[in-house]
Amino acid sequence: MAKKFLGVHVADKRAIDLHHRLKAAEAMPLIAIGFSTNGREILLYDRNDYLMYRSFTVDQFLRLDLQQAKERGGSYIAVMDSLKRRVTQVPQREVDEGVHRFLLGEEDR
Repeated sequence: MAKKFLGVHVADKRAIDLHHRLKAAEAMPLIAIGFSTNGREILLYDRNDYLMYRSFTVDQFLRLDLQQAKERGGSYIAVMDSLKRRVTQVPQREVDEGVHRFLLGEEDR
């Protein structure tokens, strides 16, 4: 997947959202947060068993629903179950072209 340019306001919003989610995760007593040695991944540990952990990219960590995990007890398993699926966005231009080809009876390319 090609990387796309993020505007400054989008990057700032993501950074603030990441900060708030990290603080919320730190406040949860049943999980621990760490960072990989390369500084690119966020490590999420089960406080009762440090061998149970998972590394997340920033995008993956932002998809965690920590409020839902808290409502389900705040355990490591509840946090893992709260990971939202990423919604793939298709540009409107591509959708319009597909509809136009369909209406003309052309096959998919």
